[in-house]
Amino acid sequence: MALTHAGCGVFVLCLRPSNLAKDISPAVQCFGWGGTVKAFLKLMMPRRRLYYMKLDNRIVNCGWLTSSYCRYYHVENGAVVIGPVNTDPDYRNKGIAAFAMAKAIDEMAARGGRIFYIDTSAENYPMQRVISKCGFGEPYDYYEKDQSGVKS
Repeated sequence: MALTHAGCGVFVLCLRPSNLAKDISPAVQCFGWGGTVKAFLKLMMPRRRLYYMKLDNRIVNCGWLTSSYCRYYHVENGAVVIGPVNTDPDYRNKGIAAFAMAKAIDEMAARGGRIFYIDTSAENYPMQRVISKCGFGEPYDYYEKDQSGVKS
């Protein structure tokens, strides 16, 4: 699914590896070869989706979506976990991340998603602003991970 937005570029939702294959050159430029291979493998899993914004044949923002699963906390069947999200430093503070996340949420809602979780840290103020721009209020709950990555 591709959608153009003035000033932001083209929004793409990858539902399967073949969607990413259409943008192999920008993917390798963004993720490197190893990261692109990992992205292809993740997209083979039925719960994983990748969204990104492409501007001037370059991926400038991307984020992962996982349905009905999170390894750190329980999520409801059909819930969507958003994260991680990355924006190219040259394209930050331009509204691209908020636009892309809102479009990803719209697309997943159209596919049945009704509950959305966003993974970020309390110190990640840029992501806090993106979350706010997408219409979310204060965090509902906090989960802390110990050094091993397990919530405590």
